[in-house]
Amino acid sequence: MRWPSSLLIGGVTGLVTAVAGGFAAKAGMEWQKVSSMEGAQGFALAFIFLPLAFLGGLAVGTRLARHGPDVA
Repeated sequence: MRWPSSLLIGGVTGLVTAVAGGFAAKAGMEWQKVSSMEGAQGFALAFIFLPLAFLGGLAVGTRLARHGPDVA
């Protein structure tokens, strides 16, 4: 598969992973009773967990699109 389509698939995978990771991180922070005072939960979600989930999904999606099994 060519690079532009691989990066597109990786980007879509990153977005899906970020959404799913956002729900999981929010649930985990509520379970661990992270304070929401002064936006602690929101900042952790927006600046730590969502970018990490997106980058992980982007890397895995691009890797699988480039070197995954050929289904043709």
